[in-house]
Amino acid sequence: MRNIACLLLLISVYACDPTVVFTEPQPEGKKDLMNFPAGSMGAYLELDDSSVYIIESKKILEKHEEVLANSVEEVIQDDDVELTGDQLVMKDLNYSVPVIRRNDSVFGRIVLYDTVFSIPRGDRLRKLGRNYFLSLQRDSLWMVLKLTFDNSGRAYLCDIDYENEMDLIGQYCKMEVKTDEEGNPVKYILSPSTKELKKLLKLEAFSDTTEYIRISQDDSK
Repeated sequence: MRNIACLLLLISVYACDPTVVFTEPQPEGKKDLMNFPAGSMGAYLELDDSSVYIIESKKILEKHEEVLANSVEEVIQDDDVELTGDQLVMKDLNYSVPVIRRNDSVFGRIVLYDTVFSIPRGDRLRKLGRNYFLSLQRDSLWMVLKLTFDNSGRAYLCDIDYENEMDLIGQYCKMEVKTDEEGNPVKYILSPSTKELKKLLKLEAFSDTTEYIRISQDDSK
């Protein structure tokens, strides 16, 4: 069942290995926020690929949805799932969804939620000016993203453009560069003070931007 296999492969955002990381959650020394502001919560559509993300009080979830219309034979050949009566069980996720069996076919709607940011899990939410910073721990380091909202219901998630910005960034904050055996940079480790982070913001170092538009203010799934 190709559509279910592809859906399961999408549940891997949190495991990504970022190229740019920080030694501390950002901004350094700022107080951790315990929740997102009420006015930001809701469902957002990513304009590039139509993915849907949901901002809750303490989490950001990515919603994955597939319509299932497969033959029973296709279903039972997939080792990752099990068809039991009117339930389709996804073994690795310990998750089941109701399905309708009609003749030799199976029909249903699969909805999964991937937690991409979670304060209870240990991720850090901080604020500097109008910018929110999402710090996600990667071993002893931190992946940091900048999140902003405007009054029109749009959100902008920004990462550092490591392909174009690192020479400039290295002029304004402490940076360690890890290289491979051929001497090519594979990881940049930044340690900016709050003052240096403000400078990076003025230089628009967080220029790799993904735009979202809010499609619902209801943060329930």
